[in-house]
Amino acid sequence: MRIRQPKENDTTQISQVALIHYEELYDISRMSRCGLRFLREFYQTVAKQKESVLLAAVSKENSVIGFVLASVEAEEYLLSVLREMPKAVFLRPCAFAYRVFRSFSSFTKKNKPVGEAEIVFIAVDKKWKGKGIALQLIEDLLPTLRGERISRIHLQVFKNNESARRLYDKLQFEESANTHSDKLILYRKL
Repeated sequence: MRIRQPKENDTTQISQVALIHYEELYDISRMSRCGLRFLREFYQTVAKQKESVLLAAVSKENSVIGFVLASVEAEEYLLSVLREMPKAVFLRPCAFAYRVFRSFSSFTKKNKPVGEAEIVFIAVDKKWKGKGIALQLIEDLLPTLRGERISRIHLQVFKNNESARRLYDKLQFEESANTHSDKLILYRKL
């Protein structure tokens, strides 16, 4: 397995990232409900953004088996994504995606100081879970963020997601605050 940044024109790997998002995050990500076409366009756009970092874990067979998406400048990242893909955001069945972006943006503005990044999404294909893929994705992400002059990273996690919380404990994330009754905000200094 290796970790790499998918290129914007690498449509096969971008489609595989979208599929993993759709299958593994459907229950917790409203964006999944927009469908695969929307997710493909979203990740195709994200791969172009300088305000985001998208890393993919790739198997020996060159298939994407997991990914992590981090936002360095969340407000700029969201505006760039909205400018790049207005049709996907505003056409049915994705009309509510704009509300998802707006709520994400308002959370980020209130909670993200300058020099801080956010892990927006992380997912691993169910066949590869428990093999250290998520750990490797985050460990490879941290030096990239340090290179962007990021000094702190945060993320949201459901309180009942024990495996994710064990992973973040192992990576020395600390609890910051509750966003909702069912989520925690965790952070780590770099």
